[in-house]
Amino acid sequence: MRQLNRHLFAPAFRGGSTLKQSLRGIRGSRCRIGWYVLSVCPRDGAEPSAYPGRVRGDGDGWVVSESGSRHWGRHGAAGLLLRAPGPDGRAAVLLQHRAPWSHQGGTWGLPGGALDSHETPEQAAVREANEEAGLSAEALRVRVTLVTAQVAAIGGGSWSYTTVIADADGLLDTIANRESDELRWVAVDDITDLPLHPGFAASWPQLRAVIAEL
Repeated sequence: MRQLNRHLFAPAFRGGSTLKQSLRGIRGSRCRIGWYVLSVCPRDGAEPSAYPGRVRGDGDGWVVSESGSRHWGRHGAAGLLLRAPGPDGRAAVLLQHRAPWSHQGGTWGLPGGALDSHETPEQAAVREANEEAGLSAEALRVRVTLVTAQVAAIGGGSWSYTTVIADADGLLDTIANRESDELRWVAVDDITDLPLHPGFAASWPQLRAVIAEL
């Protein structure tokens, strides 16, 4: 399994690059590990509308797939899978309990959101983690960038979701904004005990295999 993972994911490994290096606009090769949708889209039958609150970047907006599903992020979306050692020595991941008004509200997933046109997935994921969880960029160390969802869009092009895996030295304090009911550090072994966002649930087995190799 170790040898197989190196073959599949080596193009995406950033060699333990620092966050400063990632934020210089260096976009490394990314490895697609599945076609799993981590979408932020209206409930069935609803018309598309932006998330309530301040509209910040040029990435805010919906992309409609060839199947008719809507996905948040005109330039795609990204989320941060932040890992840190817990007090009992077990690895934990920071999860977001999604606010009731959001798509798949009440489920657990990763802090994240739409990319702006000038951003790399690493930059967007770190920015969103700061906005949604109050995390300082200097406290994170980006390790791996993986495309975990991709769909063809109407009129050509595609929409994708990128998961950015990063490490922290410890369980960082967080500050939740209105997009979260709760932010919680969850032991890796306990993640599947929670009601997960369907897209995150689908990609979690592959993501878990990757972080086990780091």
